[in-house]
Amino acid sequence: MYNYIIGTVTEITGTYITLENNGIGFLVYTPNPYAFAMDEKQKIYIYEQVREDDISLFGFKTLEEKELFLKLISVKGLGAKMALPILATGSVKGVMDAIERENILYLKNSTIVNSVRKIKKHFI
Repeated sequence: MYNYIIGTVTEITGTYITLENNGIGFLVYTPNPYAFAMDEKQKIYIYEQVREDDISLFGFKTLEEKELFLKLISVKGLGAKMALPILATGSVKGVMDAIERENILYLKNSTIVNSVRKIKKHFI
């Protein structure tokens, strides 16, 4: 398990970045890949998901963002790929406030909206 990786962002796509460290390019899914700058050394907090048929890395700019992600995926029925769009809707504080207030307009995505009450109950 990794806590973070320090490396250079060498590729940015709509769903992930490639983080190069010691000649290895790590594919890292992030809530907002465009928040990272190309060819810039970054410290990215990592969550490693190991499944029977897949190993995926999820990356976050701050430890606070990673901790919120971990809380989100602890909600039954809410996986890592569904938690990323929730984090992409805004700041950690903004997302937490939207969940607590069940602010559907802030969260926007219908998949997310259906989970808000479940998330709120889990957090309280």
